[in-house]
Amino acid sequence: MFKYYSILIIFSISNIYSQEIPPIQNFTPNDYNAGIQNWMISQAKDHSIVVANGSGILHFNSDWNFYIILNVAMGGEIASDFNFDTMEVDYVRVYQE
Repeated sequence: MFKYYSILIIFSISNIYSQEIPPIQNFTPNDYNAGIQNWMISQAKDHSIVVANGSGILHFNSDWNFYIILNVAMGGEIASDFNFDTMEVDYVRVYQE
């Protein structure tokens, strides 16, 4: 009986110490200067982190880069005259709170 308990203890201890704790780092919205709502997090082929944020796209590779997504949803008469080959943008106005 003692033999079975000793084997059980050895396996339970080895299982506890064999687990690797992954490095975790938390970031606040003040760290990446974007919205508070993150929709999806993915890892790119170069092992950098890409986050779909409520304000745009965030890219982290030792520092944060922010990319604005322009909403070009159009309807009515404008959509019928739109050329899908090119789109020129005169300016983008960004409002910060």
